[in-house]
Amino acid sequence: MLWRRRWFSLLSALSMALCLALAAVWIHSHQMAESALLVRNRDEGTDRVSQRTSLGCEAGLVGIVFGWRRSPASMPVDDYWFGPGGLTWQRHVAGSDAYVVDRTNHGMSGGRFLGFTYRRLRRAVPEAEWNFTTFAVPLWFLVALTSALPLAWARATWREAAQDHRQRWRGRCSNCGYDLRGSAGDCPECGQSRATPTT
Repeated sequence: MLWRRRWFSLLSALSMALCLALAAVWIHSHQMAESALLVRNRDEGTDRVSQRTSLGCEAGLVGIVFGWRRSPASMPVDDYWFGPGGLTWQRHVAGSDAYVVDRTNHGMSGGRFLGFTYRRLRRAVPEAEWNFTTFAVPLWFLVALTSALPLAWARATWREAAQDHRQRWRGRCSNCGYDLRGSAGDCPECGQSRATPTT
């Protein structure tokens, strides 16, 4: 029983630390949009293909955007799409560019409810072809989710302290509940030291 309580306390502390970190990210995301972008470029015959995966945080959302763009190799190279490949970190003032969620709905299907977002963009024009998918989760939901365990720990601790207080005022052992009204000293049942309630 004691090891369960210790694990519960440890997990609650870790969950609380994660909750506070997510709350800080939530506040920061309204000021700065940040994302890790992985770009892989390759040539496929007469076409040039850029695969992009972005994990980012912006405007209270954390999300992943992944997809590709294909264009004829004969077209001039677009530095934005076909720039250097690899992993880069991008940081911009929030609202200047939409990394996680494009609020303009330019040809996108999908939807958004309470910040939970699913969007899909498929477009083909003579110059290029795109296929991108976005999944985003609101940070308020993650903060609420990670605060559940610390709140449960606080409730259990409060209930345990209240029960202990009631047991002592009733003249019972706070550990095993043995009636101590007729005995002096420590609890004869479990050996718990007896504390005299204060008024």
